[in-house]
Amino acid sequence: MRTDITNEMDSRPELSILIPAYNEERNLRLLVEFLRAECASIPVRAEFLVDVSGSTDRTPEIARELASVIPTMRVVDVGRRDGLLEALARLMALARAPLLLRADADIQVLPGTVEKLLACLRNPAVGIASPRLGFVPGRSRIVNQLHAAYVEIHHQVSSLAPKTTVFQLFRRVDVPLPRDAGLEDVMLQELVEASGLTAEYVPDGLVRNAPPSTLREWIRQQVRYVRSLASHARRGYAASPSTARAAVVIRALGRTLANGEVPRSSVILFLSGETVVRTLAASGALVSVGGSFDWEPVDGTKELHWHPMAPAAPHLTESTAQAP
Repeated sequence: MRTDITNEMDSRPELSILIPAYNEERNLRLLVEFLRAECASIPVRAEFLVDVSGSTDRTPEIARELASVIPTMRVVDVGRRDGLLEALARLMALARAPLLLRADADIQVLPGTVEKLLACLRNPAVGIASPRLGFVPGRSRIVNQLHAAYVEIHHQVSSLAPKTTVFQLFRRVDVPLPRDAGLEDVMLQELVEASGLTAEYVPDGLVRNAPPSTLREWIRQQVRYVRSLASHARRGYAASPSTARAAVVIRALGRTLANGEVPRSSVILFLSGETVVRTLAASGALVSVGGSFDWEPVDGTKELHWHPMAPAAPHLTESTAQAP
């Protein structure tokens, strides 16, 4: 009997990788294969849980092809699209490991980042961690400027008060993910911190995702975020990411302007864009948001031009990379 128990425990995953994948035929295979290789090199026993619900492209077919050769991969498809938060809640309920890694499908990860996040959570006081966001150019030069300023400001904000997003490693919490929260990344961090654990920022890890293809797409995406955060607060959740704290944002802006990683003109353009975004969000124009299920994906952000990043790859900014 003892041998059976030992064998069962030995086969239990140490890490559950949760991938919500709505219409991600361009990126899903590359991400899964990359993360599988990363986990093998650490090594860590990992299971892959992929939700393809509602996809109208080849994402479900690709996911099942992967699952046919990866014994630790399971595919979830409820036959309808009901939003990112619902997909994550389903995946969290199925996860068997004590550590969970949320990974959006349209991202690119620097080799070694998973190992750095796992090392961070060896501290029992840490409950959730995320790496640095990196710049990758898109189609629009003006959006590239906005995106470069955003990722540098995000870095400075997270250095002052950790803000986790798109690639989150976290400990299992007993409280289920609420289905009516406005923002899933904010909600995950709030749940972990409410359990008495801390959030940590891992700046020597790196994850990148593509910016929207057009200025209109960028504005719509930002309006949705601002309005979803307000909706989150109206439902009674804490809604206290570091970007909501004026003192943190002001200090981060000062540091961004001082270090010169992105041109001052890009920072000024970003601040002007945010003024427009918040005006539109307050007026109710352009896009309505009633819950996470109303979050319409921006197709341009899936155009990642995915290729493996070298471990020594520098942090890219608008000043060092241009759109193809």
